[in-house]
Amino acid sequence: MSKERESKGVLEASKGLKAYINESIGKFEVDSLKLRIPFNEVTIINSEIVDKIGIYNAESGEIIEEPKPRNWYRIEKKNKRGEKLYSYKLSIENIKLEKGRVSKFLCIQLNSKILEKDYLQGLTLSTIEKAYNILINERIVLFSLESLLNAESTDIDFKKDSINKHFVKAIEVLYSMSIPYKKSKQGANIFREKDNKGIEWSNRRTATPTNPFLKLYHKGIQCVSSKDMLPFYNEFLKDGELQGLEQIEDRVRIEYTLKNKKHLKKYGIESHRLKDILSISQDKKNDMLKDIVKYHLEAREPQSIKPKEGLAPMDMILYSTMSDMVQNTIRSKEDIIRKHIEFIEEKGAKYRAKKKLNMLYDTYIFERAKAKENEGISSLFNALNW
Repeated sequence: MSKERESKGVLEASKGLKAYINESIGKFEVDSLKLRIPFNEVTIINSEIVDKIGIYNAESGEIIEEPKPRNWYRIEKKNKRGEKLYSYKLSIENIKLEKGRVSKFLCIQLNSKILEKDYLQGLTLSTIEKAYNILINERIVLFSLESLLNAESTDIDFKKDSINKHFVKAIEVLYSMSIPYKKSKQGANIFREKDNKGIEWSNRRTATPTNPFLKLYHKGIQCVSSKDMLPFYNEFLKDGELQGLEQIEDRVRIEYTLKNKKHLKKYGIESHRLKDILSISQDKKNDMLKDIVKYHLEAREPQSIKPKEGLAPMDMILYSTMSDMVQNTIRSKEDIIRKHIEFIEEKGAKYRAKKKLNMLYDTYIFERAKAKENEGISSLFNALNW
């Protein structure tokens, strides 16, 4: 990979973290995944990594032969005080492939914390060379960048960040709108701890294409409150031209998981090589989220509204219905106006009605606290493609 490609879309060091506000908001990128590289493309430097070798299913990663447990070799980065910053894991595994064949692979559990100051950008075609260099510089194993880019991927977590000030209210709404399930490890789980606020659906480990894992949580709270995340935040994200708190305050993260090759094929993705996973378009990643959301959330619809009396003639009727929608639903201004004019077919009449509704909303409703809250909550739901 050329230096030009490596630097494309990446900030110069002198600009620090400042442009992350734009670079890392609103885009889906890979947050973590498991990779496997054919063993014949790997040179072992530290023999501790080959102490134990198990046999695993190529599709699911489940252990086939006992009692040979997965023996991950953990590389852990610490700060000067001995606090853990991040870790990643390596192992040598015999993977059972098609027709019963067994092949040996180097397996890597990789997450975007390995990017350190570039963490918020995620694993991309622009940042993967940095991750590669850090892996190789540990002198545990050697392999080429090409081998890494051609590595087969499973357990792929995609992430998208947005900025939202109404997160706590939003997750309560999402919880109330979640599809109920009787089976364990299905349905919604809301968490309201001081250092961990969010909601998740399904279970990351046992997720399937028809029970996909989805999570929405407050990244800002996690960064400054979680004992596991705070040392990393202080080391890599806090300092810079733009102080770290501005980087993560009100930052909300959406994550979903595609488990394996079968899950990828559901969405028309035939290759699970790393370079192809990192090349999936934003439109495709958003379409996958839309499909996943349907398994967990009821359709996003407004509540029934009764007109309010006391204001005269037709303009006041329009005001009344919009006012009720603001107070009794979480619809934004755009949603409310679209609902009012959706059945008007004549373009001129539709334009005039829209202009009238905008005037009424901006004059009488816009400044209400509830209206502003609805706009904030709706922007998060839009980011979730719900």
